[in-house]
Order: sequence, then structure tokens, then C-alpha cells
Amino acid sequence: MGGGWQQEQFDHYKINFDDSKNGLSAWELIELIGNGQFSKGMDRQTVSMAINEVFNELILDVLKQGYMMKKGHRRKNWTERWFVLKPNIISYYVSEDLKDKKGDILLDENCCVESLPDKDGKKCLFLVKCFDKTFEISASDKKKKQEWIQAIHSTIHLLKLGSPPPHKEARQRRKELRKKQLAEQEELERQMKELQAANESKQQELEAVRKKLEEAASRAAEEEKKR
Repeated sequence: MGGGWQQEQFDHYKINFDDSKNGLSAWELIELIGNGQFSKGMDRQTVSMAINEVFNELILDVLKQGYMMKKGHRRKNWTERWFVLKPNIISYYVSEDLKDKKGDILLDENCCVESLPDKDGKKCLFLVKCFDKTFEISASDKKKKQEWIQAIHSTIHLLKLGSPPPHKEARQRRKELRKKQLAEQEELERQMKELQAANESKQQELEAVRKKLEEAASRAAEEEKKR
């Protein structure tokens, strides 16, 4: 986010963290950062933008979004639209408030994205080809054009492989790791309990032997006195 992460404060928070919980939920972390718990000195607008970006990707599955120009299919005129790329669809709206959706580009393994040369006064052009339709789009600059082409290409490639988006795959790996760690911890606790029970049983046996030895010694002493 371009600011300083308050690691010392975060470590202090972890020490006082409730051990009964497995970790922070996404909502709890977003709330803590939004309240400035670990982002002291950061610009609030920067923090807000970063939170929105994390929320959009992790919660809403938004891989990329932004304004671009789209060529109409009938009148062939160019209109600015707000595009939102998700794992299997590109939706476009009148504006970023998402209130007025104008259409969807359904993505599958048969779709492709291609760069186009500048023409008719339009620059930074690319094409999204699907089974029944082709969409001609103009980005605001070369960098944005390349970013969108790469993002759409990666999305289509994952659809061909049948793989989830990277953030979902990472989330699944973390979930499996936590599950494995929990199972290992439970197994360790079980072994510790067994060892403790075995030690207690051994202590009881030793105590019983000690008492018998003491009783035997006491009887021997009594017999000695009688002699």
C-alpha cells in the first residue's frame, strides 16, 4: 500500500489473540486495518483503496476492472463502459456504480483475446472472440491494453485447464495447510495424554511397590524385635 506496516503492534495483538480461534476472518482483518490498527501514518485514501481491492478480489472474485471503450455491434459507435472481469465472465456497465449493466461476455475454453492495430482514430485496440460474438475494445493506453489482454488470456487459460483462479487456489492451499496443522496438533495432544497417562500409571505402580517394600521392612523389623 506504499506505507509502513506496524509489525510490532501486530505482534502485540497476536500475543493477546484468543487462542480458541483459528485465526482472523477476512472481515476482522479488513476492519482492523480500516480502523488504523496496523496502518498508522498511512494515507486513509490509500488504505481504503487497498481494502477495496482486497475485498473485490477475495470476496467478489473480481480479477480486474476499469473503464474502456467498446464498439457497438449494430450502430458501430464507440461508448465508454466500466468493465469487470471475473473467473468466467466479463460484465460491462454504464459506470462503476454497477447500477446499469449493459451486457456480459461469457468466457469459456473456446474464447480468445487478440491485439489489434490502431485504426479509424482508435488506439490500444484488442478483440475478445467468443463462439457467437466478437467484442472490439479500446483501452486508455498501451499499458492498460497489455494488462487487460494478459488478464483475459490468463482467465481463459485457467478455464481450459479447469483450474480455479490463483487467489482461490491459494485460499484452498491455506485451508488444507490449516487442516493438516490442526490434525498434527490433535495427534500430538493425544500422544501427550497417552504419555501422561502412562507416566501416572507407572508412578502408581512405583508407589505401590514402595509401600510394599516399606511394609516388608516394617514386618522384618517387628520380627527382629520379637527375637
